[in-house]
Amino acid sequence: MRQNPVIDFADPEYSRIVASVRLITAVEGDEAVTVGTLTIPQIGAFPLICEGP
Repeated sequence: MRQNPVIDFADPEYSRIVASVRLITAVEGDEAVTVGTLTIPQIGAFPLICEGP
């Protein structure tokens, strides 16, 4: 089972999160795809698609 990465970026004082990345990977046979979101508070959420090995 693969761990789904959760990454949070904070300001220098660690008082607030300035960006968050959430990823999920699906595997079928030898093929895998990773997708997720990049969220920036008060800016928006953006889709991510990760390609490659």
